[in-house]
Parts: sequence; C-alpha cells; structure tokens
Amino acid sequence: RLEKIRGEIAFEDVDFSYDEKNGPTLTGIDLTVPAGGSLAVVGSTGSGKSTLSYLVPRLYDVTGGRVTLDGVDVRDLDFDTLARAV
Repeated sequence: RLEKIRGEIAFEDVDFSYDEKNGPTLTGIDLTVPAGGSLAVVGSTGSGKSTLSYLVPRLYDVTGGRVTLDGVDVRDLDFDTLARAV
C-alpha cells in the first residue's frame, strides 16, 4: 500500500493480449508519465489506446512486463489504492 500517492506511472516492457488466438494487442511498451504530467495517446481505431489506459487501474492485467505507480507494481496494490490514484 502506498501511503502518499505522487502519481508517476510507468510501463516497463509491457505486453498485453486479450487472447492467444488473436496475438498481442500491445508489445514492448516503455514509457513514463511523471507525477503531475500528462500524456496524449493517439492512433487509429483498434490500435490499443483504450487498452493501454485500462492497464493502469487493472481493468486488465499485463501479459508481460509491468505497470507501476510510484515505482510499485500495480498488481501489488489493493484496488482501493488504485481507485484513489486514478
């Protein structure tokens, strides 16, 4: 549990697939959004923009790599902490 949330979000070599039959939706995503920062994600329909945003609050879990909030893997945080953060 994070006592004080700063808000840095990082994707570290993130992969995601909805299912193995259709192959990966996201592959090798590396990016950091500093606390207080913002990020614009643009792309065509079906390119994974919404999927990327769903990985932070764990609406879906990554299939490779990790997503962190203030350096802590979001899979190690309880859902109340994630809800306060997003």
